[in-house]
Amino acid sequence: MLALRPLSGTLAVHRKRLQAQSLGGETAGMSKVEFDFSKLSVAERIQLAEELWDSIPESAGISLTDAQRAELDRRLEDFEQHPDAGEPWEVVRARLYARLKRGE
Repeated sequence: MLALRPLSGTLAVHRKRLQAQSLGGETAGMSKVEFDFSKLSVAERIQLAEELWDSIPESAGISLTDAQRAELDRRLEDFEQHPDAGEPWEVVRARLYARLKRGE
């Protein structure tokens, strides 16, 4: 697996500023966030997205739409019918990171 370098110092500083702005409520300051994500590498953006996703607690109560639930049910049924059809996430992720590293 490709090891990602730590997020840039600029992002770390921005996080502290955002945390300070967010003290007034869950989304306080979000409309004023000024950060140029294009300065992050693709790997850093992916890592940031993963960290954001992982920061959402399971208890947040995010519900699925009927369409999302139906799609997940369809995929689960397909997986149960063809369990060897896919690849493990670790394999797919390693292939994607290798492509990014090569600049593809």
